[in-house]
Amino acid sequence: MRTAVATLFIVGLMALVSPGCKRTESPSTDDRLTIADLKVAMLIRQLRSGILDHIPTYLPDRVAPELVEHFQRVMKDPAIAAYYAKRGVEI
Repeated sequence: MRTAVATLFIVGLMALVSPGCKRTESPSTDDRLTIADLKVAMLIRQLRSGILDHIPTYLPDRVAPELVEHFQRVMKDPAIAAYYAKRGVEI
């Protein structure tokens, strides 16, 4: 049941970033990160981390590989990478 709900949630996230997901250079549509880019990236990070009970960590990779690629592009942004590096968090 939780997997089904999480799957629907992930599909809904795809609607937030669908214009930017297909791009190869920038996650957002005008070469700047948006609030939606950041929110989706953090939600995918949370889903893949294993902190949510009974939600398989592989779910985003299987249901929405485009969002996982989007997450990876957002995390490579210099400002985001510097933020996590400063705090000693591995991306």
